Order: sequence, then C-alpha cells, then structure tokens
Amino acid sequence: MTEVFEKFARKWCHPDHPPQRVVQADVERQEYSLGVSLPADYKSALTQVGCLSPTLALITALVDRRRSLADLSELYSPDGVMEQSEGWKEAGLPETLICIAGDSNGNQFCFDRRRVGSHGVVSGSVYLWDHETGEISEIAKSFTRWVSKYVGIWSVGRNWKDV
Repeated sequence: MTEVFEKFARKWCHPDHPPQRVVQADVERQEYSLGVSLPADYKSALTQVGCLSPTLALITALVDRRRSLADLSELYSPDGVMEQSEGWKEAGLPETLICIAGDSNGNQFCFDRRRVGSHGVVSGSVYLWDHETGEISEIAKSFTRWVSKYVGIWSVGRNWKDV
C-alpha cells in the first residue's frame, strides 16, 4: 500500500531531509480530535513513510512539463493538520474540510469529513480548496491516486536534484 509514497519520497524529497514518520498514537489522537476515522491509505503513508516535503524540483518539473497539477509543498503532520484546519477556517475554509497538505500558493488539499466518516474507510477523495476563490474541486478519488499523480509517466527523468 505504501509503494507510491516511497516512490514519491525517493523522487521528490531530498535524502538529507527524509519524510518524518508519524507514530500511530499521534494519528489516533488526530482522529479523536477531528471526530473522524481517516482513510487507511493516508494513515499508512504517515506511519510507514512519513510526512512528505518535496524540494522545489517538483514545482519546477510541473511547470517545465506544463502539468495542470497543483504542486504538493508539504504533507502536514497530525499537529499541522489541526493547526492548518483551524487557521484556514478564519479565511473561509468550510467546516467540513480537513487540511492534510498545502501547495505553494496557500491552497489546501483536504479530506471532507462527511465522506471519511466515523467508521474507517480504505481511502477517501482528496479535494483542493482554493483560498482565494473558495472553490472546492475533487482532484482524486483516493489519497493514493492523488500522490501517484506526482510520480506518473510525465515525471520520468526528473527528481529532487532538478532545481
């Protein structure tokens, strides 16, 4: 289940700054605080690979290859999820969204708490909330599918060194 996340980490994260793994207890605390059961693929990524933080090579590759894919700047830690979700509410983030990551423009990648629910799901759709317009777009049917977009065929020959 974690193969795509490991591939992302090898391709886009600097080896001197690898993803920091999250302990299961922190994920459980996060779920309790949010009142939801987060998708299994997301929890596996956090506990088995860690919080992804790519180099600028990712955004450079997206621009160079003319990909219409919002760049992933940081996958938040459980504490970061709580801080970002609360902080962005003041700017109009809907109560139903849980910020799990951000892009370089301040837009937020989110789960919708109505879709992940209180009974575990294997995976949940990922949404992009545009902080300037308030627009919400479903960008992937699952967390795994979303992350896999960054390591697709378009990215062959590119990696974290390409800045």
